[in-house]
Amino acid sequence: MHEKRDIQRTRVMRDAKIIVSQHGLMVDCTILDLTNQGAGLNILHSFLIPESFAITLDKGRTLRTCRVMWRCNERLGVAFKHPPLSDWRIAATQTSDVVHDPANLAAKRVGH
Repeated sequence: MHEKRDIQRTRVMRDAKIIVSQHGLMVDCTILDLTNQGAGLNILHSFLIPESFAITLDKGRTLRTCRVMWRCNERLGVAFKHPPLSDWRIAATQTSDVVHDPANLAAKRVGH
Protein backbone atom coordinates (compact mmCIF):
# COMPACT_ATOMS: atom_id res chain seq x y z
CA MET A 1 0.00 0.00 0.00
CA HIS A 2 1.41 3.39 -1.05
CA GLU A 3 1.59 6.04 1.69
CA LYS A 4 -0.32 9.21 0.61
CA ARG A 5 0.26 11.37 3.70
CA ASP A 6 2.61 14.37 3.67
CA ILE A 7 3.44 13.80 7.36
CA GLN A 8 4.46 10.46 8.86
CA ARG A 9 2.13 9.37 11.69
CA THR A 10 3.43 8.46 15.13
CA ARG A 11 2.26 5.16 16.66
CA VAL A 12 0.52 5.86 19.98
CA MET A 13 -1.86 3.02 20.97
CA ARG A 14 -3.95 5.27 23.23
CA ASP A 15 -7.55 4.87 24.43
CA ALA A 16 -9.98 7.58 23.35
CA LYS A 17 -13.71 8.29 23.07
CA ILE A 18 -15.66 9.10 19.93
CA ILE A 19 -18.58 11.47 20.50
CA VAL A 20 -21.24 10.53 17.95
CA SER A 21 -24.03 12.99 18.74
CA GLN A 22 -24.69 16.40 20.23
CA HIS A 23 -26.22 14.53 23.18
CA GLY A 24 -22.80 13.22 24.17
CA LEU A 25 -23.14 9.55 23.18
CA MET A 26 -19.59 8.18 23.45
CA VAL A 27 -17.94 5.11 21.92
CA ASP A 28 -14.63 3.58 23.05
CA CYS A 29 -11.82 3.40 20.49
CA THR A 30 -8.04 3.13 20.31
CA ILE A 31 -5.89 5.67 18.50
CA LEU A 32 -3.27 3.61 16.67
CA ASP A 33 -1.32 6.44 15.06
CA LEU A 34 -1.52 10.22 15.09
CA THR A 35 -0.38 13.51 13.52
CA ASN A 36 -1.66 17.05 13.96
CA GLN A 37 -3.69 16.47 10.75
CA GLY A 38 -5.36 13.13 11.48
CA ALA A 39 -5.31 9.69 13.08
CA GLY A 40 -5.76 5.99 12.53
CA LEU A 41 -8.38 4.47 14.84
CA ASN A 42 -9.34 0.94 15.82
CA ILE A 43 -13.02 0.48 16.70
CA LEU A 44 -15.45 -2.41 16.63
CA HIS A 45 -18.21 -2.03 14.02
CA SER A 46 -16.60 1.02 12.42
CA PHE A 47 -19.39 1.08 9.83
CA LEU A 48 -21.77 2.41 12.54
CA ILE A 49 -19.65 5.53 13.11
CA PRO A 50 -20.92 8.60 11.17
CA GLU A 51 -18.80 10.43 8.57
CA SER A 52 -18.18 13.33 11.00
CA PHE A 53 -17.72 13.17 14.76
CA ALA A 54 -15.59 14.49 17.61
CA ILE A 55 -12.90 12.59 19.49
CA THR A 56 -11.41 13.15 22.94
CA LEU A 57 -8.39 11.67 24.71
CA ASP A 58 -8.93 13.53 27.98
CA LYS A 59 -12.56 12.96 29.06
CA GLY A 60 -14.01 15.88 27.10
CA ARG A 61 -11.62 18.66 28.12
CA THR A 62 -10.27 18.84 24.55
CA LEU A 63 -12.05 17.68 21.41
CA ARG A 64 -10.99 17.29 17.80
CA THR A 65 -13.65 17.23 15.12
CA CYS A 66 -12.97 14.48 12.58
CA ARG A 67 -13.99 13.49 9.09
CA VAL A 68 -13.70 9.84 8.01
CA MET A 69 -11.30 9.48 5.10
CA TRP A 70 -11.40 5.67 4.82
CA ARG A 71 -12.81 2.55 6.52
CA CYS A 72 -11.53 -0.99 6.52
CA ASN A 73 -13.05 -3.58 8.87
CA GLU A 74 -12.32 -2.32 12.40
CA ARG A 75 -10.07 0.55 11.25
CA LEU A 76 -10.87 4.18 10.45
CA GLY A 77 -8.61 6.83 9.00
CA VAL A 78 -9.71 10.33 10.00
CA ALA A 79 -8.67 13.87 9.16
CA PHE A 80 -9.02 16.58 11.78
CA LYS A 81 -11.31 19.39 10.60
CA HIS A 82 -10.38 22.20 12.99
CA PRO A 83 -7.95 23.06 15.77
CA PRO A 84 -8.74 21.45 19.15
CA LEU A 85 -11.79 22.72 21.04
CA SER A 86 -10.55 23.24 24.60
CA ASP A 87 -12.57 23.19 27.80
CA TRP A 88 -15.69 22.09 25.97
CA ARG A 89 -17.96 20.30 28.43
CA ILE A 90 -20.17 17.59 26.99
CA ALA A 91 -23.29 16.00 28.39
CA ALA A 92 -21.65 12.57 28.49
CA THR A 93 -19.18 13.70 31.16
CA GLN A 94 -22.18 14.27 33.43
CA THR A 95 -23.94 11.02 32.51
CA SER A 96 -22.77 7.48 32.01
CA ASP A 97 -23.80 7.29 28.36
CA VAL A 98 -20.63 5.50 27.22
CA VAL A 99 -21.06 2.73 24.69
CA HIS A 100 -18.43 0.02 25.03
CA ASP A 101 -19.93 -2.02 22.20
CA PRO A 102 -20.72 0.09 19.11
CA ALA A 103 -23.25 -2.53 18.02
CA ASN A 104 -25.48 -0.94 20.68
CA LEU A 105 -25.42 2.38 18.79
CA ALA A 106 -28.48 1.43 16.76
CA ALA A 107 -30.42 0.62 19.92
CA LYS A 108 -29.32 3.93 21.51
CA ARG A 109 -30.38 5.87 18.41
CA VAL A 110 -33.81 4.23 18.28
CA GLY A 111 -34.38 4.85 21.99
CA HIS A 112 -33.64 8.56 21.66
